[in-house]
Amino acid sequence: MEIFFDQLEQTLIRELESARKSLQIVVGWLDFRRFEATFINLAKKGVDIKIVVGKNNDNDKWLKGTSLGSSKAVDIRFIKVPRGYGILHHKFCIIDSKTVITGSYNWTYTAASDSFENFVIIRDQERVVDRFSDEFDVVFHMTEDRLYHIQHLENCTAEKCKGKLVNILVYQDTSDKYGDVVGDIIEVCSEEPYEHYRQLDEVVIDPNLNRMAEEFVEFSRELYDQYQDEQLTKEDIDERIAYHMDRRFVKYSNTHVVNIAPGITLHGWGMIRQYPLLHKHDDPENYVKIYWKDRFVSDQILDEYEDTFSL
Repeated sequence: MEIFFDQLEQTLIRELESARKSLQIVVGWLDFRRFEATFINLAKKGVDIKIVVGKNNDNDKWLKGTSLGSSKAVDIRFIKVPRGYGILHHKFCIIDSKTVITGSYNWTYTAASDSFENFVIIRDQERVVDRFSDEFDVVFHMTEDRLYHIQHLENCTAEKCKGKLVNILVYQDTSDKYGDVVGDIIEVCSEEPYEHYRQLDEVVIDPNLNRMAEEFVEFSRELYDQYQDEQLTKEDIDERIAYHMDRRFVKYSNTHVVNIAPGITLHGWGMIRQYPLLHKHDDPENYVKIYWKDRFVSDQILDEYEDTFSL
């Protein structure tokens, strides 16, 4: 890890110019005029550039002062926090899925010339890159409507209940008469989930999502064989398998599952599983295992529900 407090803009541009495949950038304030030449040159070389910045007057003005706004070579998106007092406060970029640059530094003249700022460069740390890549997916695919509904959870309407209502997609690996795997979106109270819930809608599960779950055993065997060659302990192998599976679910959820039910904001999803016979529960009944939770709502959704909500 390399730490920088001075000559930040020069160092940043040098690192950006090293990109060969992709740039993923999330910055609250970005003076596009200062980076226009860098982005255009990289785009001409075939580098895939995606940028998310805060929706504010400064970024609007800076973008209009360049040719980037009318160019299809760079995918630029603005994000506005609808609550009014929240902002996009990230400052990070990912270069070629290998290098992460992050710190306090906004990509502006003031930050480069007049402010006490910092950033760090982290290279070839797979799990660090993974975490920032997942966060980029969250921000890049966030819409203002979705953001509003994950920041403004409705209150449970049951008398004297102080819980919040979250929408969870629940399904099991069984097909209907048409061969589709169907799931239910359940509105669940965070305080009394087994008493206060109701079905909102029924949706056909994305085949890719279900396929990932079905492939778990096969994928585990492949990774187990791969990691055995590295002379790892069984615990190490199990941890790596769990990590890779979790990432597959998270990445697909952040980019696709969020749009599975038009008109309904999905806060999480899970599958109906069965407790093993030797589980702590006396009766190995079904339960719901949660695989993904959206931003700002994870504290309102359990990791497991000891009930299948009458499904």
